[in-house]
Amino acid sequence: SGGANTGNDFGNWTWATKSGTKFEDLNANGAWDAGEPGLENWTIFVDQNGNGTPDTGEPSAVTAADGSYTINQIQPGVGYRIYEVQQAGWTCSFPTDSDAFGCYYDELFVSGQPEIGNDFGNYEPAEIDGYKYEDVNRNGSYDDTVDGYLENWPIQLWQGGAMIQSTTTSAAGYFEFTGLTPGLTYELREVCPSTVPGEPWTQTEPTPTTGCGS
Repeated sequence: SGGANTGNDFGNWTWATKSGTKFEDLNANGAWDAGEPGLENWTIFVDQNGNGTPDTGEPSAVTAADGSYTINQIQPGVGYRIYEVQQAGWTCSFPTDSDAFGCYYDELFVSGQPEIGNDFGNYEPAEIDGYKYEDVNRNGSYDDTVDGYLENWPIQLWQGGAMIQSTTTSAAGYFEFTGLTPGLTYELREVCPSTVPGEPWTQTEPTPTTGCGS
């Protein structure tokens, strides 16, 4: 009687959440620009054991059609690294923190607190292709019934004042350059080979013409 039972406290916690958007970084500039679309069916996960893969029981989510995702039921009070599951042919450009497993966020989760705006951006390599043809009627465009394609014609790809790739046209006059970083400005140059019969050749396309080698 008259005694006081003190310190009979109760503590509770609730799950933390993490959300953001997965987007296609069309110009590879490491930022989510206006008009860049979301990417569907990418897995974002909380790497609780630090092995860089989404294991059974680890909180994760798959991005929706607009690229959005929300990961629920994340235990608070612990710091975790959050990754995307990398897909073949894509390069992660955002966030900028990365390791051997890919780009990531480091988060210390708090009870009931939503971590928002945790976006991921990726891009695919670009390519440039075209055809080399003989402009028989000199009208500056390819005509199916008149013109023919030219084989073994040297084509160069320049970027930033330096040649970075070169190739020659196929029997069908086709050429391509692959594995290019989007968002950069590239320059195509044809080179008039000295062994081509009928030289000198005059360039008619593109317009205005610049001549072979430029």
